[in-house]
Amino acid sequence: MKKIILVHPAGIGDAFEDLILIKSILNYNDIELHYVGNHFLKELLSLVKIKKLTTTIIDKRNLYSVKNIKSILKIPKHADMVYIMPGMNLKKAAMLKYLLKPKYFLGGLLAYPPKNNKNILPKVGYYDYVDNGNSKNHRLISKKRFLSNFIEIDQLDFNIFDYSNLKIQEDTEGYIISKQYIIIHIGSSHQFPIRSLSINQWVKLIDNILTELSYELVFIGNDYEKIIIDQIINLCKIKNITERVKNLAGNTSLKQMLFLIKGAHIVISTDSGPGQIAGLMKKKQVMFFGPTSHKVSYPLNNNCIIIYREDECSPCYGTYMYDNCPNNNKCMDKIGIMPIMYALNKLDDFTFKNEFHSFNFIERINYD
Repeated sequence: MKKIILVHPAGIGDAFEDLILIKSILNYNDIELHYVGNHFLKELLSLVKIKKLTTTIIDKRNLYSVKNIKSILKIPKHADMVYIMPGMNLKKAAMLKYLLKPKYFLGGLLAYPPKNNKNILPKVGYYDYVDNGNSKNHRLISKKRFLSNFIEIDQLDFNIFDYSNLKIQEDTEGYIISKQYIIIHIGSSHQFPIRSLSINQWVKLIDNILTELSYELVFIGNDYEKIIIDQIINLCKIKNITERVKNLAGNTSLKQMLFLIKGAHIVISTDSGPGQIAGLMKKKQVMFFGPTSHKVSYPLNNNCIIIYREDECSPCYGTYMYDNCPNNNKCMDKIGIMPIMYALNKLDDFTFKNEFHSFNFIERINYD
């Protein structure tokens, strides 16, 4: 029986995409598949429809820490193929070839401009083959097409969520929303405002939504984002704002977060894990892009409208400028509030395709 190892201890949105790929592989192949993922993997697997999968958890931030090495050494050796997936630093991950000793050692890159990938490129000879992706395809489609050269994958299986396991009651006590609500994820975590609007822009957006629309707003995120969201709410001008706005960042498990996204009428986010999850659930959504590429990581969701600018420095993900922006995060902070409100009002209009508005590109996803 063929043995394959996929390595990608990445963010939660990437992980769900990986599990779609894994489920699709297992649909067509009788193989032993091992997935090396991030710390939330165990909880994530309890919420999806995949059974035949073995896993290892490692920390991407320090790939060769003592703890990681101990975990890596327990991974099955001499597999037919190890695939270091796009998003990983192929230069750093090259040592896994000698630790895992596979028959074929493969790597993948996101289809970004060469300047974005130059710092993660391995030396020639470390990998048997490195796939550069395709800038005209979503990253998941590129991974599927690449792996199809080695194993059978006909169609991607997007039926990934075990919704029966999301039917929870006691876990959501205190999170009951009385009206239709919009989920908002500001993104960035401890790196704020990278990949996010500024606090002032979020304040303007929240004030506009509460003035013009009748939804309640529910913020989700982690402990870092909770502090920023509190600042945003406190700066809003709407009276009695806490009657319509809830900050649940830092207070939900993964399961509770999925439950809240599933029940939302609309999801507003940056290019983040919760935003990608909303896309996989086919929610109505508006997503903002700046330092990351909308061309390869847009949600696979025709109910989504994305907003982005064409700044000369964007995308900068993977470069020095990503962490040290010399342009005051303009690719995100110059996204206009009026274009966002326009996009929200166009979500139910499927005749809308795209529009250029005040240097903002507003575009409905058209995924077949």
